[in-house]
Amino acid sequence: MQPLFDAIRSACSGNAWSRGVELARDGCVTGDAGRPGDDELQLRVRVPGSAIAASVSLFPEDEDWDCDCNTRADACEHSAAAVIAVRKAHSRGEVLGADAAAPPPGRLRYRLERERNGGLHFEREIVSGEGGDGDPHVLTTTLDAIAKGRVDGPTFAATRADMAVELALGARQRGSLDEATFRRLAEPLSHCEDVSLDGTPVRVSNEAVRPIVVVEDAADGFYVRLAEPSDIDERFALGFVLCDGTIRPVGASRLSGRELHDLRPGTTYPLEDAARLVTEVLPSLEDRLTIDIRTRRLPRSTRSETPHVRIETEHRGDELSVLATLVYGDPPIARVDAGRLVHLSGEVPVRDLAAERSEAERVQRQLGLTPGRRVDLRPDDAIEFAGRLAQWRGPVSGEAFEAFHLTEPLRADLAVGDRNLDLSFATELENAPDASSAPRRASAETVLGAWRSGDSVVPLEGGGFAPLPADWLERYGALVADLLAARNEDGELATCVLPDLARLCEALDEPAPPEFAALRPLIEGFESIPRAELPADLHADLRPRPCVLLSEMGHGDWE
Repeated sequence: MQPLFDAIRSACSGNAWSRGVELARDGCVTGDAGRPGDDELQLRVRVPGSAIAASVSLFPEDEDWDCDCNTRADACEHSAAAVIAVRKAHSRGEVLGADAAAPPPGRLRYRLERERNGGLHFEREIVSGEGGDGDPHVLTTTLDAIAKGRVDGPTFAATRADMAVELALGARQRGSLDEATFRRLAEPLSHCEDVSLDGTPVRVSNEAVRPIVVVEDAADGFYVRLAEPSDIDERFALGFVLCDGTIRPVGASRLSGRELHDLRPGTTYPLEDAARLVTEVLPSLEDRLTIDIRTRRLPRSTRSETPHVRIETEHRGDELSVLATLVYGDPPIARVDAGRLVHLSGEVPVRDLAAERSEAERVQRQLGLTPGRRVDLRPDDAIEFAGRLAQWRGPVSGEAFEAFHLTEPLRADLAVGDRNLDLSFATELENAPDASSAPRRASAETVLGAWRSGDSVVPLEGGGFAPLPADWLERYGALVADLLAARNEDGELATCVLPDLARLCEALDEPAPPEFAALRPLIEGFESIPRAELPADLHADLRPRPCVLLSEMGHGDWE
């Protein structure tokens, strides 16, 4: 004890130490002095004229101390009085206090009694004796008045909680309690040790009791309703209840009018709304009410998953179909459809709306997609999109987008027979990275169809796309299309279109079709049909051609 004694004396100011000596000499220190070697001592120091007794803790082994007087000084008069009194008791084997025969100061006791109307009657008493078994002194005035000698009463050692009770009582020191007064008393009474209800010890708590939300099984989902806590033993008229030996205030549910309208009679949520119930409805209530889940079918929620965008690609004809989906988990355990969470499997993620918005903005900014909305892209747009998708940081399912890439440009391959025309297109390999690879082909019908549709690329046989030979098609596309359309079922061209085919061959520096040779004299250098001589033995008169003047005919007689 001596090292602690020296430490406190060194930390005290001269006035504080002198005052501590007086308090110890006057027997103002009470409590158990313990024995030398004890780790902690709890003592009370009553200051004459003050209703509050300071609580001092001494830690001899650590040479440390604490007082609840909240002084800013390193050591106060209460700590000095406590260490002086304990040191003296240890050295002389005395009981704490100057006069061992004098009774220790009394302490406060609080009595609550039930009233017929459901209310509570309140009394404060000062009780003395080691077990508080002395004659109680019922308080009808303030503790401060007794401590300063304005009113006769026993000596006592009040705590700060006792003084807070007195402050909460105001001018009314005893009697029937109204709800407002009891609510003010709940906090300080929760720190008082000696409180009874009709003679039975109870505790008082400031923690409010609120209705609970019960989640139960329903035939087609889950039934959610408001209910009272099961541990309420008794209700009082003051807005307080008795729960397992503790008196607690009844708190407001803090529910909105809409929530009360739905929960008082109960609401049924279908199975498909389990995700919304777990991640939206119940989390919004659990900060205000206790949730009592009485079903095993309700999936658990998790906060470990964050939202991200998943891209799905699909080949639909010559188009690329793309769908961006906002999901949680990989593989997904839930997805967001039109702002609603759809549970897929496992735990249900608690939604992070800010992160969802951030992901939706990212995919819109980088890929031009809106989560939940499918987009079908024509080849031109699909190739450009595939290039951006290759830079996307996130999961992509399906490999359809990989087919949308450009190869080398196309060249036309024209083969002309006697009466037939064979046209196809193949890629040029001069600039290809792998010169040994075979050219990729596209049929004339495919190329011409893409050209007529206004596309700039055409799908190739075996995958991939090539730029259309725009200049070639601009010069010869219309003529080639007419020639191909003029073929019969056997693929042969009619004689009347051979001159057109010959012009195409000439323009492409290709040999003309063989059958065109017989027609060449009729086409090249032709001026008129030769005049035919009449036979010598022909004697005939030509009939005159009738001629009708239009002026002699009505408007309805001719067209």
